Formats: sequence, structure tokens, C-alpha cells
Amino acid sequence: MSRRPSPSRRPWVAAVASAVVLGLVSTTNAGAQPQAAPAAAADQQQGDRWPSPLWERDNSRTGAATVGANRGEPFVGIDGVTYDAAPVTSQGLNGTLFFGEEFDRACGDGDAFDQGLRNLAKLARVIQKSGRKVYFTVAPNKSAVNKGDLKAVDFPHGSCDRQGLRRQDAALDSLRDRNYVPLRKPLAKLAKDGRRLYWQVDTHWTTVGNTRWAEALAGRLDPAIRDRQTYRGGRRTITPDIATLIGQPDLKETAPARFTTTKVRVRTAPGSDGYDPIIPVAVDHSWITKPKKRAYPGRTLVIGDSFSYVALESVRPLFRRGRFLWIGQLSLDTIIDAIPKYDTVVIEVVQRFLSKSVMTLGSTRRSVREALKAS
Repeated sequence: MSRRPSPSRRPWVAAVASAVVLGLVSTTNAGAQPQAAPAAAADQQQGDRWPSPLWERDNSRTGAATVGANRGEPFVGIDGVTYDAAPVTSQGLNGTLFFGEEFDRACGDGDAFDQGLRNLAKLARVIQKSGRKVYFTVAPNKSAVNKGDLKAVDFPHGSCDRQGLRRQDAALDSLRDRNYVPLRKPLAKLAKDGRRLYWQVDTHWTTVGNTRWAEALAGRLDPAIRDRQTYRGGRRTITPDIATLIGQPDLKETAPARFTTTKVRVRTAPGSDGYDPIIPVAVDHSWITKPKKRAYPGRTLVIGDSFSYVALESVRPLFRRGRFLWIGQLSLDTIIDAIPKYDTVVIEVVQRFLSKSVMTLGSTRRSVREALKAS
């Protein structure tokens, strides 16, 4: 079987895991001073450092990225003008930083974004035709949801960015596919109502945002499972993933949180790497949820990136038996070989990767089809 190679587990995963084991990564409880370091209270989750979001360009076909004021090569925008890559961040209102790559992709992707969305839908249909249930989601960029703080941004590519953002918003909102779980529009409405769905400095969604994905998935699986999900408010502190890139490696950010309180017990499956919602220590994680009558039956595979990883704390309670595989941090062969072993498949790709993700390649679809036929 001919398959496109994909990078193996990245060095930072082992480095972060080693630092955790050796106690070398500093942590602090939400609302506490760093030197206090008491055991985390129920609503005071520990914070820690993510690797640079630039590592995740390995999810793309090129895998190339450089750290600096500008990360990439000049590109031709959807308006036909050649632009330099955006700075690492652009400043919005209320201390919010938007990741520059979001604007590069908005201005530069054009038809490639629309095609990526269609190709992800095609991959889902390939899996569905094998008799499996499949759902796919494009996790929205911060700039696709947090429109209030975006108003103050000096767009690095001017009107090309604004045009591209509108175009991608429309594409994400208008796709009609039975396997698609749309998120951008409902999240944007919550953000307009004042919910803090994304970190101000970090590139990811907060638990206030990512629990909405869990709820949307649950509703598609079984309304009874959706109705069993419960949450409580709290606070969480992290070291944002962009902190090092902006020269503030010790920066902490605290935000409102929405913690899962669903009446189930989730444990790591025997032989699997563990899971921590703050520290990315696992790229291949399996779990078991009990009592099994309160979770979705069968075996479920979640294929995603860091947006899926941080959301697992609210996604894991949905599924009786599950496994998460991190796109780009594991070989593509590992992901393709796993798909036939599961009854339900959930795929997530963050918006800024969509036009270049290995999950949208025709060669990936062909390899998945061959693996399913051989199973």
C-alpha cells in the first residue's frame, strides 16, 4: 500500500514529558503566587508551558516553519498582491493577541481553503461508506470567533485579511454535510455575548469554548448522552503557548473555565500514555469510561491536533472506549492503520491548517479506503 510519509513523534513531546517527571517545569495554581504551589483546589487547575504553536505546522504538507518576526516566505494573496508573512502576533483589544499565521492563511488560501474543507468531507464519506459513524469538525481560529477584540487589529495584509476572514467564515458556516459538526457560528455568538472562549495570549480555545465541541458531538451521537453532560464554572491558569515567541517565557494567563462534572469515571487504558489537559505529554492516548451505560458504546477514535488534545477532558466522558491520535506528531501510517479498528471516528483539524493538512490529501483518502477494504 502506497502512503504519504508523515513526521514521527516530535522531540518536544519527550522533552516536556521528561521535564514533568523530573519536576523541572514550574507550575502555579490559578490565582496563587508561583512560590505558594499548594495542591490545586477543585477550581484552581495547575498551569504549565505548551511548546510553540509553530511545531504544529508538521500537520501540514510542507512542515516548514521558522521563528522570528515573520515566519514564512512571501505569498500571493487572494487579491493577486504579493505579501510578506505576518508577524508572529497582532494586537487586539483587551490584551488579546492573534496568531499571525491566521492572517497569512486568510489572505493567502482562497480556493485552497474551500477545497480543504471539501476534501475533509470526502475523507469522512470514505470512512462512513465502510459502515462506521464519522464526524468531522474544523476548530475555528481565534480570529474566526473573537470578533470583538479583532476590531482593534492592524491587519498585516490590510483588506486582503478582512476579505479572507469573511470568506472562510462563510465557508465554515455554509457547509452542508451530514458528517460535519459546525462550530464557528455558535461560538461567535457566545463570544459576542461576552464569553471568553479563547485565551488572550495562547492560540487555543479555553474550556469555555472546547466544551461546546463536546456538547455538539454528544448531540449528534445521542441526545440522551448530551443531556447527561454537566459542567461547573471555575478558573484555570496556564503559561500561554505564544509566551516564548513574544519574549515572555514566564507569563501566566488566567481565564474563566468550564469543568466537566458528568457522573462518569474516566481512566487511562492499560498500556497507554496518560493525559494531562495542561501539559501535552501524550500524542497517543486511550481511555475507558464507566459506567458504560452512561457513555457511547463501541470503540471511538479521535483524530486531531492540539485543539482536540485540550478538549479531551470534556470529550473523553462521552465515549465508552476511546483513543486519541495527534495528527503530525504520529506517522500518517499509524493513523490510517488505526481507523479500521474503530466503530466511530471523529476528525478535527484547526482552521489555520485546513488548506495544507495531510488529512485533506487525495493520497490519504486512497490509503484509508485501501486500509478499510483490507480490514
